[in-house]
Amino acid sequence: MHQMDVPEKEPQPPDPSPSSSLLPLAGISAAVVCLVGLEELIRLHRKRAQAATNSNTTKDAATAAKQGTRPVHEITAEERKALRDPPRVPMSVTESLALFADPKVPHLYEQWRDELKSEVFCYQLPLGKRVYVCTDWSCFPELLGADGLEKTSLFKSFDLRRRGPFTPRDVSIFSRKTTGEGWHPIRKALAPAFATKVLASKVPAYHRVLGGFCDALDSAAEKGVSVPMDQWAVRYPFHAFDEERNGEALAILESVDTIFKEFAQQVLNPFRPYMPWNDGMRKFNDAQQTYREIVQRIYQHYLNTPAEQRDPTSIMSYIHNAPYETEFARLSDIYTLINAGHDTTGYTLAWGIYHLGSNPRVLKKLQEELDGASFVGPFPTYEELSDLKYFNACVKELMRITTVASNGQFRTLDRSVKLTSKGVDYYIPAGYDIAFPFLPAFTAADIWGDGKAFRPERWLESSEEQLKVYNNVLRPFGIGPRACIGQNLATIEIRLTLAGLLRRYEFDVTAEPEPYFAITYKPRGLRVKPIRRRT
Repeated sequence: MHQMDVPEKEPQPPDPSPSSSLLPLAGISAAVVCLVGLEELIRLHRKRAQAATNSNTTKDAATAAKQGTRPVHEITAEERKALRDPPRVPMSVTESLALFADPKVPHLYEQWRDELKSEVFCYQLPLGKRVYVCTDWSCFPELLGADGLEKTSLFKSFDLRRRGPFTPRDVSIFSRKTTGEGWHPIRKALAPAFATKVLASKVPAYHRVLGGFCDALDSAAEKGVSVPMDQWAVRYPFHAFDEERNGEALAILESVDTIFKEFAQQVLNPFRPYMPWNDGMRKFNDAQQTYREIVQRIYQHYLNTPAEQRDPTSIMSYIHNAPYETEFARLSDIYTLINAGHDTTGYTLAWGIYHLGSNPRVLKKLQEELDGASFVGPFPTYEELSDLKYFNACVKELMRITTVASNGQFRTLDRSVKLTSKGVDYYIPAGYDIAFPFLPAFTAADIWGDGKAFRPERWLESSEEQLKVYNNVLRPFGIGPRACIGQNLATIEIRLTLAGLLRRYEFDVTAEPEPYFAITYKPRGLRVKPIRRRT
């Protein structure tokens, strides 16, 4: 027998007590205490960093000498008197939150450089430390080279976690510091996988993937519809047009997008990793779990392959044989190389299709060169493209004007240094990070003249002296020992893909992209209509 449901008397709210009425005030007070505590923590961190600088200069120099490098020159108290403090971007916390919420950070560096009339300046993160910025390319070789500054710890937030948000993570080849974290033996072990000769031997595999991309574009061309090229170009390197791999590839793509967005947020708010209730952090943790499962399957597939059937020149073979400290560190680098390589390559291709589709004169000249070349197969090989001067000038130009790694390289200052730009000597104190963004240097008027224009002819018509300057400035994969390990792979894929697509299609831009920054520089919203050429 069922008991009859009797409606209960609606509970009345308790009378406010003195303690409950103070809760809002207590919450505000707690927030103030947290902010004050954060500022004090940052102040103590800077103080300790400066104290370590003063006491360890001799020790650091001896260690660097033993390792065959020299540290960037430490500034003495007497030298400090003659140096100028870099100008600071004037903005309140509210203004900085609004600015950094807008995903156009690379253009902010250009804006601030022009407003402050200085290539060296600093800004304050809303909930973090001050960040120094240098947009003067002439400073890059010294501070980013073999004898330059150490890599920042900022990118450790990007590493793959073992199980969940509060579990350990192993540093990757991307985030390891150059000294003291085993970076050299890992880099040395993986480098042969990215040698041009090894990669060029794998062109037939690239062509098979490119064939799948062309099948999808052929279908769109036949239907006369436009496609979201910002998405399709990134799907292509992930084999996401291969029916057998499509589901897993799309899962990776969604995870990559989530991880990159959240990492950008964590730079602005260092407390986010400790906020598992936050929707962005929940998605980030779920994406990392998806990625953990996928890279484990990828590596297990390699292990299950009989030894005699494994390709000894594959990237996976080199990862397998590298001297990692743990198996999870090995998985972390599989994750890192997938993220870093495919995202940057895909968006570079999307930008390239946009620039060429938006410049009919350039595209016509390029296609005439491709049509006049002799290719053995339906798609050109790496060697067949080496003598196409205008094509290679177009590739350089697209990697310049919208370089995907637009924010460049970040370093940490474990000692105060002097930075000389445009004849001015600046003092950069220890305990901070310094950014070397690429986009401002790659479009600067004093170097390129019409740096905002897509004009491949600059690489063919300039004097030998000017070309030397151009090539010294244009380092889209970074400078020094920490330059991108996969730059040869990216360059080969971009050249093979663009040549293959542009021989086959015209691209009508039907929706202009909105530049968007989340770790990489993306042409969000770009749509193009592929049109089959008649040759």
